[in-house]
Amino acid sequence: QMKKAKAYRGSDRRHTFRKSVGFHIDIVRVNDLTFKSKWHNEVGTDIGLSGVGIRCSKPLPKKANVTIAILLRGDGFQLLKVDAKLAWIKKIVQDKKERYFMGFEFTKLDPENQEKIRHFLRDDC
Repeated sequence: QMKKAKAYRGSDRRHTFRKSVGFHIDIVRVNDLTFKSKWHNEVGTDIGLSGVGIRCSKPLPKKANVTIAILLRGDGFQLLKVDAKLAWIKKIVQDKKERYFMGFEFTKLDPENQEKIRHFLRDDC
């Protein structure tokens, strides 16, 4: 039991605010491989300046480095393409369906995308 609790605390060490709201995500690159449809139309569950949470139907390899296309909706649409690394993964089985919740830490976030996320975090959606 202690290991589970410790692992959970370690997987949620956010240092910045995250907004919990659904949004569209495509994972377009995993490590050195580019995909057009394997992780297409996934659901973002939360986002902040340090990373993003995603709900997927397929797991990613542990310690994957990815490029993510994120479509944020506020007072318009904002498309971001960011590099991130997989920080944690949790498998949930519900109604005999497997779902994977994954947390990603941004590894490269340029000032323009950072400003788009800041604007989205301030927006009331």
